[in-house]
Formats: sequence, C-alpha cells, structure tokens
Amino acid sequence: MKQNLLRPAVYLIALVCPACTSTGQMQVPGLGDSQADIVFRGQDDEPDGVLGKFGPSQLYQQAKNAAGYGPDESVARQLFQEGDALYRQAIAQEGKQRSATMLDAADKFKAAADRWPKSIIEEDSLFLLGECYFFSNRYPDASEAYDKLVKKFENTRYMEIVGKRRFAIAQYWIDHQQKVDPDLPITPNLSSKDLPFFDKFGHGLRVLDKIRLDDPTGKLADDATMAAAISHFKAERYVRADELFTDLRRSFPNSDHQFMAHLLGVKCKLKIYQGPDYSQIPIEDAEKLIRQIQIQFPQEAEAEREFLVSALKEVRLKRAQHEMGLARYYDRRKEYSAARHYYNKVRTEFSDTSLAEKASNRLESISDKPDSPEQKVPWLTKLFPTPEREKPLVARNPLDVVKETIRR
Repeated sequence: MKQNLLRPAVYLIALVCPACTSTGQMQVPGLGDSQADIVFRGQDDEPDGVLGKFGPSQLYQQAKNAAGYGPDESVARQLFQEGDALYRQAIAQEGKQRSATMLDAADKFKAAADRWPKSIIEEDSLFLLGECYFFSNRYPDASEAYDKLVKKFENTRYMEIVGKRRFAIAQYWIDHQQKVDPDLPITPNLSSKDLPFFDKFGHGLRVLDKIRLDDPTGKLADDATMAAAISHFKAERYVRADELFTDLRRSFPNSDHQFMAHLLGVKCKLKIYQGPDYSQIPIEDAEKLIRQIQIQFPQEAEAEREFLVSALKEVRLKRAQHEMGLARYYDRRKEYSAARHYYNKVRTEFSDTSLAEKASNRLESISDKPDSPEQKVPWLTKLFPTPEREKPLVARNPLDVVKETIRR
C-alpha cells in the first residue's frame, strides 16, 4: 500500500531532481558503488524505447531509488522471511482466514522481489507470490505472477510445478466456459476474482499455449496440447483442433495421447471436408489415419471398431464421389477418353463402393465413343498451329542449310 501511494510522488521527484536525470550514477544513502550501479540500471537493463533513461519506467525507478525504495538485499531478505512465515501460517489455516493471510504474505513476496531484482530472492518471491494467489483462488493474479517468473527466469527450477498450476488454472477457466457458465467472450466479469475479466475460454487456451511454448520438452507439454485440441474440438473449431492433433502426433510420438490424437484427428478431417468439388486432402488424410490406427493401435482400434469401419466406408465413398464427378464432367463434354479413365478408376480403385457398378455400366455405354468430340468447324481449327504439326513461320535461309551440310 505504501509503495502504491509513492507512485504519483516519485514522478514529480524525478522531474525536479537533477541527479535523477543528468548524472550517470545516483548516490543513495546506505548503498555501495555496486548497488548504486544497480540503482541507475533499475530492474531492467532495457531503456524505454527512444526516451532512454528519460522514459517513464526509468524515471519512476530512479525516483524510487532516491526516495529509499531502491534495491536492497537486506531489506529484500527481511521481507521474504516475513512473507515465508505468513505463508506457512496460512497453510495451517482454513477458509477466509487462510485467504487473508495468504494475501498478506503475497504483499511481502511482491515487495521482496521488487527490492532485490535479478536474484534468487526475486525468483523465490515470484514463485511464492503465485502460490499465494493460487491458494487464495485469485487465478488471474497467480497466472500473471507465474508468467513474470518464467519470463525473468527462463530456466527456473520451479518450471514443473508452475506448469501444473497453469494447467489447473487453464482447465478451470475452460470448463467454466464450456460446462458451468457459457457466455460471450466480450461479457465482462465484475464479481469473481477466480476468473479473468473477460473471455474465459480464450485466456484458458492462452495459458495452455504458454505451457507448450515455455517448456516444450516438459512432462505437461503433450497434455497441454491435447487439452487445447479437445477444447477446440468441443467448441467446433475443427481446423484449429486438427492442427493441434497433428502437432501432437508429430512432436510427441511417445505420448499416451497418441491413439486419441489419431482417432479425434479422423473426426476432425471428416468435419473439415467440404465435398467432392473441394480439396480432397482432408479426406485422403482421414483414410491414412484410419489405416495407421489399425496398424499401430490394434487393441484400442478393436474397441472403436464400429466407428472406424463406418468412417472408412464414408471416406471411401467420398473419394469415389470425387472421381465419379470428374468422370461425369468429361462425359458431358464428350471427352470420352478422359471420362473412361476416371470411370475405370472408380471401378478398379473403389470397387468396395456402390459407385463401382455405375461406373462399370457407363464404361460399357461409351466404349465405342470417339476419344474427343467432333469439331464443328474443322477449317477454323486448322488455322492455328498445334504441337503435333507446328511449323516455323519463316523459312530457313538456303545458304544456312548449305553451310551446315559442308560442316558435316
């Protein structure tokens, strides 16, 4: 609270104090030369864009230092110890009293991280700050604390437990949207501190993405990918779900979710497919996945045998419909050579479908038809050269022919 009250005042101090803006170092009582250097650099070595050391955050940090709120290891350790004592006390409590003590501990950890940046004290403080918010059911604040921890300490030793906390938060937000209280993404949350201000579903998915991106080789990377894919699938976002199922199959070959990623991938492909007049890639991929399931997961496939058999029949029929459509297209244009090719393809490659007999019957009907339609104005066609009888527009010079003969 004291630090929040300080914020408006320190900007004024920074503007009127020449030492804050014109000197290379600031002499703060109680700090040595190395600490003074930290004071000047503040918590971040990066200045505020083109403003450099005159940017808002730099001026604010310099003013805090001048007012006695700059980096101080001893103060940070004291704050951390006080926060740790409150945290241990809160664990033994219950209900509202526990939450209140946790929030008191959170204030201590937050101040400790601020007073000695880029240190193990800051790392521990940020982690326990997230824990205090998590166990107080303030999940947005907890998520923010965990994000700050991972951003500042990419290889933090708390990564595994942070992943578990993030996963629980994401699942809670997604389930709340899909099962408990569905609403529009723009609907504001004005009462619940355990939910984000708006778009519970979107925030949950973003947390899952952070698990995958921040720790791609961690134990929860495949779980987060699968959870995100299933969430999109339930929301009927089949294209994005298919992308995530594909990513899981390729990036996590040893995952326990491999079978479900294959099975739900088939369902996504069938949903994405738009018909015989559109791209056949989804339906072809669906057939490949069904074949892979039968080979790689024979036991699991037996439990889903009814669906897989039905899906394979559907896939084969849809592929046959595409080839049949091409055959009928050329048939209508009386380009019987191309039509016979596709009718024969349906008859031979898709003999297990109901269209094979129709294709065979039509093949017999056009067996004596010419390959190409008769030209109605053949004299007009002859005016234009064709690849078979193309001739030069200008005859070669006879002297060139004689010279080539002599050289030979």
